[in-house]
Amino acid sequence: MKLRTKLTGFQVLAVVVTIVLLCIVFIFQLNQYADGEIASYREQSMEREKKQLDELVGMASKTIEEYHRRSQDIDGLKQATMAGLKRVVDSVVSQAENELKAGDGPQVRATIKDLVEAVRFDGGNYLWINDMDVRMVMHGTNPALNGKDMSQFKDPEGTYLFREMVELCRRDGAGMVSYLWAKPGETEPKLKVSYVRLIPELGWIFGTGAWIEDVTAQMQAEAAQQVSAMRMEDGNYFWINDLDSIMIAHSSEDLIGKSLAGLQDKRGNYMIRDMTELAKSKGEGFLTYWWSKPGREGEYPKLSYVRMFEPWQWVVGMGVYTDAIDVAVAAKQAAVSKTVNRMLILIVIVAVVLALLAAVSGLVFARGVTNTIGAEPLEMADIAGTIAEGDLTRDMNTDQPALGVFAALKRMAENLVGIVTDVKNAAEQVAAGSEELTASAETLSQSVTEQAAAIERVTGLVSDMNDGITRNSENARESERIVLRVAEEAQEGGEAVDITVRTMKEIAERISIIEEIARQTNLLALNAAIEAARAGEHGKGFAVVASEVRKLAEKSGQAAAEISELSAQSVDVAERAGAIIGKVVPDVRRSADLVQEVAAASADQTGQAARITDSIREMDQAVQSNASSAEELAATAEELSSQAVQLQQTMDYFTVAGNNGRPVVRVAGQPVQALPSGDDATGLVKY
Repeated sequence: MKLRTKLTGFQVLAVVVTIVLLCIVFIFQLNQYADGEIASYREQSMEREKKQLDELVGMASKTIEEYHRRSQDIDGLKQATMAGLKRVVDSVVSQAENELKAGDGPQVRATIKDLVEAVRFDGGNYLWINDMDVRMVMHGTNPALNGKDMSQFKDPEGTYLFREMVELCRRDGAGMVSYLWAKPGETEPKLKVSYVRLIPELGWIFGTGAWIEDVTAQMQAEAAQQVSAMRMEDGNYFWINDLDSIMIAHSSEDLIGKSLAGLQDKRGNYMIRDMTELAKSKGEGFLTYWWSKPGREGEYPKLSYVRMFEPWQWVVGMGVYTDAIDVAVAAKQAAVSKTVNRMLILIVIVAVVLALLAAVSGLVFARGVTNTIGAEPLEMADIAGTIAEGDLTRDMNTDQPALGVFAALKRMAENLVGIVTDVKNAAEQVAAGSEELTASAETLSQSVTEQAAAIERVTGLVSDMNDGITRNSENARESERIVLRVAEEAQEGGEAVDITVRTMKEIAERISIIEEIARQTNLLALNAAIEAARAGEHGKGFAVVASEVRKLAEKSGQAAAEISELSAQSVDVAERAGAIIGKVVPDVRRSADLVQEVAAASADQTGQAARITDSIREMDQAVQSNASSAEELAATAEELSSQAVQLQQTMDYFTVAGNNGRPVVRVAGQPVQALPSGDDATGLVKY
């Protein structure tokens, strides 16, 4: 089977397999996407219903919370209760005033009492009458109190309630009073609010009251009624049950007041009990169960949300039927399936078209590849193997023109024949030239070595001279330092002599003062002796003292004279020494200058000698480098000769044939030039 057929078949098979695999992967991913879309649609629909249930139940809970807030507002309850009680009392008082229009008398009063005693409202509430002396005139439910003094009657908290009623009516004519009072048929007092009003013509106070507990129960009833009345447009409703699963509010009035703890759906779920437990444990939550649907037979899946209202221990809930979601999901799934089927048909069509295109393109590609190669790969491998073995004599001429890689291989073989022959001849020329280069390099290396030895000897002599100059320079600098030090010390000695002269002169001045003091002391001692002689016997002791003082004064004068003479002599000597030192200092300074000049000249000589030494060392390094280069050149020449021999041996691997069986020698189309011989060993083959 030819290469073109193999390539075409392989490409078509590869494309078909690729398309099949891609179709399988695409179909798998498409089905996964469809399943994900359906699941996401169902989840979104359920989340939307849950969110709506949460908001609606929250709305119902806020309604209940408002009623609870009102039930906890005691002052508000009192005011609201008083308004209702006021209407009742005002109505009764109005009737009583109508009776009084006929005149006041025992019969009228009895009629009024009978009228008030018969009044009942709000499921059994009553009225009473007491007078301004705090005496019960008539009580609606407890006749035993009639005629009794109620001024000492008080509730458990110590409130004298009837006294307060009398005081209130005496002050304002009417008003509200709160206190503790037991309900009919009970013994425990509970908070009660009463409204009282005075009829001045009778001196009677009409009153009635209501228990706050009844108001709370009324608020709960109103809240339950309000929630029961709340319905959605689709018919959904709210319900309320307590923690015993007793229904408090429901759209079906038949269920209100009944315990639904045992109620089960068709799958055995205790819905109300489970929802109650859910609210008790978590405060809120969702629950799915089956429930009948109004207007339709059977039970349907329903999702309900319940929330606990802690203050009244109520569970508020609402549900929504989820069968509509199932219908919507089924419709969505049908639409997605239809879309998937259309896409599958499109994939099959595209796959067939791609397979046909792949067959055509494979044929074109195979033809292009074979034209690029130019021959069968096995034949070309055989030719390449022959060339690899070094045989360049193979005949590559064919009946058809060479194309592609085969043409390039043919040109390579032809060019390789010329290159190999040229390289062989060049290797011979290089071997001959390298031998001459080796001899020249050895001669150069010997000459450079001799120069290096001579320079080393010169370097040693210059180094010795440099050491002598360095020692002279150091001696000159040391002499300079000694002379400068002597000059400084001589100058300091002259200054010390000047100071000594000035000090001696000052001492002489001080001694003259001491001589004058001694003279004055002598005169004073003489005067003292004269005065002692005048004093006679009493001045003898003083005369002796004066005599001793005079003697001391004379000795002091003599000593001062001697010191003055010695000071004068010291001054003369110091002045002469100062003059001598003054003459020596300039000579010393001149000597120091001369020594400095010698030191500077020595330093210059040292620098020049160092530069000469450096120059010689650089020359020595250059010569050493040349010697090393010459040795390397010799070694390189030897290596070149060895490589030339190795190259000749390597090129013998190839077998080439020229005209009449003789080798053909060419280098870039020109004959090879031989390396020059003799002293000029720098000539190279030029191309």
